[in-house]
Amino acid sequence: MKHIRHLSNTRFADGWKMTEGRKGATMRGMGRRRLDGFARALALLVSLGMGAAAALAEELDSRSARAKLLAKESSHALITQDFNRVVDLTYPLVVEKIGGRTKMVEMLAAGTKNMAASGFTFRAVEVQDPTGLATAGKQLFTIVPTVTEMAAPGGRLKVTSYLIGISDDKGGAWTFIDGANLTLDKVKTVLANFPDSLQLPAKEEPAFEKTN
Repeated sequence: MKHIRHLSNTRFADGWKMTEGRKGATMRGMGRRRLDGFARALALLVSLGMGAAAALAEELDSRSARAKLLAKESSHALITQDFNRVVDLTYPLVVEKIGGRTKMVEMLAAGTKNMAASGFTFRAVEVQDPTGLATAGKQLFTIVPTVTEMAAPGGRLKVTSYLIGISDDKGGAWTFIDGANLTLDKVKTVLANFPDSLQLPAKEEPAFEKTN
């Protein structure tokens, strides 16, 4: 009987050990599955975050590209004396303050004629990448740097300036304000909600290069 009880106890102990072993293995397996599930969830979140960041960067790039494209069109229209197109791409309140479309076209034509009479003509405009985008109210703003080359008596001039771009439809269409001789106070008279996060470029003196 003692032998039978000893055998039964031994089997019980062995069975208990096996059961506990299986429980331990099961718990370890559950732990690994939980960790694997957490890792997959984390990877998914990171992937989604990276996807959202990439989508945002692509959207910003497309809006900047659109601003640059229209700034180039405005500059080309000025050089080719397509003054109606220049007015189309000028911020409407500026056109209004000048006295309307016809008045602005006349002013641009007269200014170009007077410059030519003094020996100054537009040669080319380099439109550079916009420097930042900022939203204020329902408007989107950007700064588009430009370098204008002009023929001048005895040489040529390079004028470094900028355009302020304004969009009322989140970057689809843009109009511009010429930054020449602008100060922040002057900007605020036309763009009351111009964002402080956009810094106006410092004014640079024209660079003259003698050619003869």
